[in-house]
Amino acid sequence: MSSARDRQRLAQAWMKKAGTYKGKLDGLWGSMSEKAYIALTPVPASSSIRPPSADYYSVTKVFGKAGDENNLVRFTFPYPVHLAWGDKKALKTHRCHKLIKKPLISALKEIYGTYGMAWIKKHGLDSYGGIYNFRKTRAGNSTSKHSWGIAIDLNPNENGNRVKWKQGKQGTKGYATMPLGAIKIFEKHGFKSAARAWGRDAMHFQYTK
Repeated sequence: MSSARDRQRLAQAWMKKAGTYKGKLDGLWGSMSEKAYIALTPVPASSSIRPPSADYYSVTKVFGKAGDENNLVRFTFPYPVHLAWGDKKALKTHRCHKLIKKPLISALKEIYGTYGMAWIKKHGLDSYGGIYNFRKTRAGNSTSKHSWGIAIDLNPNENGNRVKWKQGKQGTKGYATMPLGAIKIFEKHGFKSAARAWGRDAMHFQYTK
């Protein structure tokens, strides 16, 4: 099994071939390696910032302190949504981090414009599970991306944290329902899909690599 340093050395070789890395192939991941990697990460068309790596340091560097509600702004949903729990009341606006407002709205607008409201309702994408929530992850002690307001949950009742997701099996027994079309649109706008990243928690989309 290769070590972390071996894998980082291979990454440096790849970036050197791509022309963004000028340093030694030593497997030590410093600022030069990080900048070279960022240079190869495209900025989504609907945003002015690249999604950072998902680790706490990288997210904090871009989005500020977790739990800082001064970074939150209100946005208007481009199609009708309702809360997934409780009284399931209709929502017109909610809050997200100011830096993801544009790509978030763009992704939701593209889903609406591409597929229409009947398709959205069919797949439960009008069922809203939230964005900002200052807390730890449900699976451990790391800080949830919801703590920065950079993650959105859609249709949580059918795409929960522990429900498996697999392309081609959506909606079959034991599998989440999140459609691939919605996933691809969120990814186009810079969001990581939990469904494709770790095969579960398909409700979850976060603005990180």
